[in-house]
Amino acid sequence: MNTIRGKQRQRRLQILAGIAAILSLLAILVHLGGTVRAGDTGRTGQPVIPEFAKVRAGAAEIRITLADESYTLINTANGWTLDGTKGYPIRADRLAALASGLEGLSWGERRTRDPGKLNRVGL
Repeated sequence: MNTIRGKQRQRRLQILAGIAAILSLLAILVHLGGTVRAGDTGRTGQPVIPEFAKVRAGAAEIRITLADESYTLINTANGWTLDGTKGYPIRADRLAALASGLEGLSWGERRTRDPGKLNRVGL
């Protein structure tokens, strides 16, 4: 009886090893075949706001719109203030961090061509 069970186990191991080899080969073939990319728009890597330093110097306001709220920063004679707060001043270090972030903002690769899916990918 033990030899029969041993042969059954050996046969199952051979079958499982064959399946593992086939799946590994398929995974390698899929990987080598390349991934499907949504496409390059020609803007990939380009700045979203070209020459931002010039735009920033002449900006009168900056609007920040999020999914649930929006803010407007106003450039006044006394410096940048938050709109709707009777002139609450904006910290210079925070404004500089925002400006450097906007200056470094660049276009990435296209995520979808379907406008109905833009919300799903965060656009």
